[in-house]
Amino acid sequence: MKKTIFFLLLALSLLPTATAFSAGIQVSPSSLEITVPDKGSATIDIAVANPTADVQLFEVYADDLSNAIKANPSSFTLEAGGRKTVTITADSGKSNNKEGQVISTDLFIISKPLSENAMSVGTGVKLPVTINIKATDSSALPLYQLAAALAALLALITLSAYRYYKKTRN
Repeated sequence: MKKTIFFLLLALSLLPTATAFSAGIQVSPSSLEITVPDKGSATIDIAVANPTADVQLFEVYADDLSNAIKANPSSFTLEAGGRKTVTITADSGKSNNKEGQVISTDLFIISKPLSENAMSVGTGVKLPVTINIKATDSSALPLYQLAAALAALLALITLSAYRYYKKTRN
């Protein structure tokens, strides 16, 4: 029985986790993959948690491509056991990369206790980020162009029906 429990615990500890963890920080998911249209942007949310007994100051920023990858909020405090959703925005228009490229960088989430009594050593998590820049489908009409075409067609049908009515009435 003891061997079964030991092997079960060992197997569970070897399973991949969807949470990145460091002393003082929990981040979920453990990596990001974002598909961004060429000259467009896309967002994804991450969850940051404070598993410590201290109030912590958190900062979120990109290692590279800091002009193209933004976190909102990028700085915040969390109470002990607190949790916050952070929105990550990747903007391909603000990078020098072209469609079809895959860009890899890291997102850093660091924390530092605010309490004077706590050990003031910050901890951090390095979250791998992969950005896929995909080509936009230029053959598809934008919604406003489609609406304008439908309005023009409706006006033409209405005008033709009015002329037919006037012609048959006389």
